[in-house]
Amino acid sequence: MKKQNGFSLLEILVVFAIIGILSALAASSFSSAQMRARDSARKSDMAQLRSSLELAKSDNGLYYFVAGNSGNVYATLKTFLQGGGYMKSVPGDPKTGADYFYSSVSGSDYTLVACLENAKDSKADVNKNGYCTTASYTLTAP
Repeated sequence: MKKQNGFSLLEILVVFAIIGILSALAASSFSSAQMRARDSARKSDMAQLRSSLELAKSDNGLYYFVAGNSGNVYATLKTFLQGGGYMKSVPGDPKTGADYFYSSVSGSDYTLVACLENAKDSKADVNKNGYCTTASYTLTAP
């Protein structure tokens, strides 16, 4: 009997199945790493915003606020921080570009919120603000 060179169809199918499983695992791990990186960027953005708000308060005596508005005033906060020279560019969400949440009723304190993708993040709130669909990261005035 003549010896055949090459692989059988079954051997090739097994190799493709193994490659497919490994690819799925790698993609899942990569997606999770991206999610954690974006959450880290959000927390870093919040720290930068907090520093800028503290600088503005030291200059003006109060945190930025819009009289009579207890809702999200992040859009006007961006203009204030850039116009006052406190930040060159004011960050938004790294995935969507959407604004973060900022609220200050009287200028004596504030609430700053970013929505996190990873609900199991060690610094995540239990969505106590109703602004985010999964988890949030909230900073308030020190």
